[in-house]
Amino acid sequence: MKKLLKIVLGSLCLVLISSSAVWAEDDEHTKQMKIDCEKGESRPCYLLGQRYRTVELDNKTALEYYIKSCDHDDMDGCNIAGILTQQQGLQYSKHWKEAAKFYQKACDSKQDLACANMGSLKYREGRAKAALKYYKLACDLGNIVGCQNVSRLSD
Repeated sequence: MKKLLKIVLGSLCLVLISSSAVWAEDDEHTKQMKIDCEKGESRPCYLLGQRYRTVELDNKTALEYYIKSCDHDDMDGCNIAGILTQQQGLQYSKHWKEAAKFYQKACDSKQDLACANMGSLKYREGRAKAALKYYKLACDLGNIVGCQNVSRLSD
């Protein structure tokens, strides 16, 4: 009975693994988004990043698409590229420096989440004054968390 259960579970795992790969390649919408992304359209790149991060659970591939979307001026892509890049490193690492570039680009374009994330990065680096600057920018753009952090750091 145990042997049969192992065979059934093993077969089920193989079906699940192979079906997700087939779905990724056979889905016409995904193929079209890849074509559009390669043509330089930012939103399809961002949506592919979302798909790989949330459906495929493949942050490495997702990051590649978020970076492409950021390169094509999708600020949501820049912000998430910053998050995924920051998660790869530690304080003062090359990953954090690269993440700061993504956040900065999006924050300069008035993306409130990126400003708040830059504030958090600076705060974790022990740079409260710089963090406060970015939290204020986020707050001015309507980010509630940014406003809460301004209040907390100003006390």
